[in-house]
Amino acid sequence: MNKPIPPLLLRKETYRLWFEFYKLCCLSTEIRVIKNLERTKDFYSSWGDVRGVKFDDWWDKHQNLFTEPVVKVLDDLKNRQTENSLIVEIPLNQSTSKIVESLKKLIESEQKPNYRKKKVRFTKSYLLTKGSEPKLETIRNVLNIYRDVYLPNRKPKIPKTLELTIQYYDKKKRMVLPDSLKLTSHLSNQKNVERNLGRWMKWGETIMLNVSSGEFPGKY
Repeated sequence: MNKPIPPLLLRKETYRLWFEFYKLCCLSTEIRVIKNLERTKDFYSSWGDVRGVKFDDWWDKHQNLFTEPVVKVLDDLKNRQTENSLIVEIPLNQSTSKIVESLKKLIESEQKPNYRKKKVRFTKSYLLTKGSEPKLETIRNVLNIYRDVYLPNRKPKIPKTLELTIQYYDKKKRMVLPDSLKLTSHLSNQKNVERNLGRWMKWGETIMLNVSSGEFPGKY
């Protein structure tokens, strides 16, 4: 039985995937991605030039960008006494000064006009899309296949992509072909596998657009 991954490592892996997708965006020739990056260049300015940079080297200098907020807004509003109010969670293991500072920033951001209509919180700390936490294993496989198989081979048709994907995983000692992409002798299985892979490649394109727009993972 596999041991659970510590929360800190899970969070780092999540941000690694965001980094890798952003890096892919920076190397993309897709017009929509390029236009999105123009609009979000200030948002990503703190990340620096990630092209040709390994994640661990980048993380050592930039992990402070992903500091979790001290005070958090809770989504469950059924206990609110008034409509124009917030329900927040305040940790007791932080200093009072840090809590007050965080609470002040939170209130100021929530009071901005039309704030609630925004999908992305453009703050100094980069947060995952609210209510859309990624399924790490799935997104990791989507990234690997989309980046290392699909794009380098100029987006081949899905049957050919599947063939190349199987070859790709066969060459990786520490990687295992996902169960949803494993073939059997049944024709229906072949169709299901190709459907799964086609869906994943669409997810790859969508996540690229989301990341270039300043959010991860977003809806995909």
